[in-house]
Amino acid sequence: MTGQEMTYDFAESAAAMFGEASERVFVQTAAETVETAAWQSVSDEPAFQLLAVVLLFCIALLLSHRYELRALISGLGRSFAEDFDSSRKLTPLTNGFFNIAALTGVVAITLVMVKYSMLWLPEEALRDIDPVWAVPAAAAAVLAAVSAVTLYEWTVIKAAGFIGGSRDFADTLLYVKRACFSLAALMLSPVILLSAPAAGHSRMWLYTIATECIILLLIFLKETLLLFVRKKIPIFQWFLYLCAVEAFPLTLICASIARLR
Repeated sequence: MTGQEMTYDFAESAAAMFGEASERVFVQTAAETVETAAWQSVSDEPAFQLLAVVLLFCIALLLSHRYELRALISGLGRSFAEDFDSSRKLTPLTNGFFNIAALTGVVAITLVMVKYSMLWLPEEALRDIDPVWAVPAAAAAVLAAVSAVTLYEWTVIKAAGFIGGSRDFADTLLYVKRACFSLAALMLSPVILLSAPAAGHSRMWLYTIATECIILLLIFLKETLLLFVRKKIPIFQWFLYLCAVEAFPLTLICASIARLR
């Protein structure tokens, strides 16, 4: 040796030290494992169980509106817009049914967001957020997102109806949207409630929920398309409506969630 000490730079990359085919391996500490595992049993949290009870109560309220349920299901054989055009009014009972369905949908979405949080939340968030606060935080986020999307869509549809001189069409479209959301709450809520006590993230429940969402999407597309056709509105405007009113806010929400990852 010439008196110079040989030093090693431990900050060198794995590729420079061990070759191009090497890769870094990150080992999860015991504390991180415990913190992440706490989210696996988030369904055991009292707030989560209370939310499930609230969802059960909302489903019971929906089922108690037997006349509105029959009208909603029978409307699938014809068209929601046709039913609204025949009456041209929204009764207090029907409006109350739609409001309960909206509440049921918000609770169900919150339950899903918390139950399957490990599938969309980054690991850093799972370590930083206490599962005890998961339900209140998710409920606030879902309520804010649903309120923002509803306000945006209502404003755009009402403004388009006012500017275009087609207020009746705007009212009918809003009725169709509320009817489709009520149908979604009616179909998805029981499945979401049954999946709540399941340990971990069961693929069977995920596939069931995804299948129902696809069916509901097809029903919504059919209902809105029939409305545009009955009003003799070009199909191109229906496509613009889907992009500007329906897809745009959902794309922003999905992009925000993807940015978390």
